[in-house]
Amino acid sequence: MRVSLSSFLDLLSGALAIGTIKLFKLLPFGLRRQLFGGLFATLVAPLLGYRRRIRSNLQLACPEIGAAEREKLIKSTSRNIGKTIIELFSPKDVVALAKKTKIEGPGLATLEQAAKEGRSVICVSGHFGNYDVARAALIAQGFHLGALYRRHNNKAFHRYYFDNITTTGTPMFE
Repeated sequence: MRVSLSSFLDLLSGALAIGTIKLFKLLPFGLRRQLFGGLFATLVAPLLGYRRRIRSNLQLACPEIGAAEREKLIKSTSRNIGKTIIELFSPKDVVALAKKTKIEGPGLATLEQAAKEGRSVICVSGHFGNYDVARAALIAQGFHLGALYRRHNNKAFHRYYFDNITTTGTPMFE
């Protein structure tokens, strides 16, 4: 049986990612989030070009921001990406956090009314943090909520990814 170089690299990187995540999952949730966020910001983001992409997007969206402020935003954004990633692979901890999260705001009454009337609603969220916390909090409050997701490019990693994101709630739509 021949394995292509691409498949081998997927297997290798998938095993490395899963192993790293499982190692971090040995830590308490709060410490895990902080350390993984820091690791991502200082090692992964620069190696994989995240910092360059964030810098480019900031130049387009906020050209008036000075260099020092831009670098501060690049670092904090990279850290938050790392925190969100480890949260996606800590679904039981996210659900526990979500159960303590108070949902409020002008759209809540609309959601409650739609649920009461048996009507469907499409909720759209931006990436201002982990969208799964809001989804898990709404599920914990009795709302029936599905989510869209994108299949992971790495086939060797996808099953682990899918199993974790569906723990937060289902159905999931690709």
